Amino acid sequence: MEENTNNKSKKGLSKGIIALIVGVIVLLGGTAAAFFINSSSPKATYFLAEKNSLEHVKEYVENRYSDEIAWVEKSEEEAIEQNLDIGVTINDPNSSGLQADPAIEMINNSRLMFNTQTDMEARQFYTNIGVNYNGIELNDIELAINEGNLTAGLPFLNETLQFNDEDFGSLMYELDPYTFTGNETLNLDSILFDNMYALEEEDLEYVKEEYVMYAYDLLPDDAFESSNEDVEVNGESISAEKVTMHLSEEQTREVLISLFEKMKDDEKLKELVHEQLVNISYVAGSDMSQLEEEIDLILEDYETVFEDAIKEVETFQFKDGIQSALWVADDKVVQREFNIAIAPEGDELVTLDINGQQHLTDDQIFFDFEFTADESSSLVLSGDLSSKDSMIKDNVEISVPDAEMKLYYEGEESVSDNTRTFDRTFGFSEPYTGEGSMIWSGESTYDEDQMNSSNTITFGTTEMPEVFALDMNVDGSIIDSVAEMDTSNIVDIGAMSSEEISTYFSTDFAEQFQQWIMQFMGGSDLEF
Repeated sequence: MEENTNNKSKKGLSKGIIALIVGVIVLLGGTAAAFFINSSSPKATYFLAEKNSLEHVKEYVENRYSDEIAWVEKSEEEAIEQNLDIGVTINDPNSSGLQADPAIEMINNSRLMFNTQTDMEARQFYTNIGVNYNGIELNDIELAINEGNLTAGLPFLNETLQFNDEDFGSLMYELDPYTFTGNETLNLDSILFDNMYALEEEDLEYVKEEYVMYAYDLLPDDAFESSNEDVEVNGESISAEKVTMHLSEEQTREVLISLFEKMKDDEKLKELVHEQLVNISYVAGSDMSQLEEEIDLILEDYETVFEDAIKEVETFQFKDGIQSALWVADDKVVQREFNIAIAPEGDELVTLDINGQQHLTDDQIFFDFEFTADESSSLVLSGDLSSKDSMIKDNVEISVPDAEMKLYYEGEESVSDNTRTFDRTFGFSEPYTGEGSMIWSGESTYDEDQMNSSNTITFGTTEMPEVFALDMNVDGSIIDSVAEMDTSNIVDIGAMSSEEISTYFSTDFAEQFQQWIMQFMGGSDLEF
């Protein structure tokens, strides 16, 4: 058979350059709208409509869940205590109904209890864990973290165990010098109390000032046009302003190259990328200095990445450039179209089309969008969220029609004073495994400095609606300060050698545990 050498392939499609291009498009289409633009031009109308739409959705969610958001904010600013009581019910599909699996029976008759206290400002954490099995309670499994140091208490120990973060590396090196360097840390303090993945406010401002408005200014005014057009959205006829953006192939190339040139020479941006790579790559127990060196090595190619991107963009195909249209009413987007076809030189074009509509009001958010790649496979995102007279009803669906697959959410809620009653269903459906769902129902109350909620979460399938059920009760309140553990009799694990640790756990620790378990078992009706 003669091989067809004229067939164009998509294998040459550079994932790196496409990711950069899509990222820049998102930047142009979304974050540029974050700034107030003092203009009434079609370009300003286009981005302000995006900005207003995003802000409307944000305000809608904040208004709907204002009590919950207020409680989260309090928990970040003040010391709080939360009591969590969890029970599990497992329905064994293999059970005959005459004799249950002993392990499942034990789980079904047990409850876990957590008393947790946190002070994010003081960087303190404490929890007391208990277990209830058939009315028999085991309490006082304590754990505290303060200034990165870990303290633990167990019901059978006379002493309190302590492990300082700074001792982790040396201990691991002694145990395994081939794997560890001795500089590793658990970094528990940052993991618990810092949002390691969020940019600082000043860094966000830098990106906004240096790139968002820069990108906005790069877009030529004559690429935007405006006209009036009526559209039908969710069965309602709306008089809208249609704003089109059409960047030619050359204009698209010029915008991307200008952005990449600026990014390539920006040392501040390079520092932010370095910081994010470190945060993303870090796991508890890592050697931070070694990780920094590895990231530095990766970023030696920082400028080269953008230089290569610029060279590739110079010959990249942008057939018909970028075409987008927004229909705007009440300063918000009600309908949109977006079309792009891209590929490296000589390769078959990859197309992306986005078409859909949305209607944002004070008591409803409606949207229906279709994302189509290469004019064949498509994904549909639709939803209808309504809040009226303290009654909430939501439906959201993500589907792939060709594959008969879908993920969906259905919710009904009612609010009276500070109490919310809810029934929420998260489900999926696809032809091979059938259907499954998670049903979350309950009630929650947020009142000034305290809260409580009762929750039942059920997992099931079409064949077995209740495979697994979880019931969870939470009571929370503002407290003066986090409880402190008794440190009058400390065993500092981190200060011991590996031999001393082994001796301690095989003698003192083991002896106290054996004595305690005999007393505990002898004084209870516990059966396994």
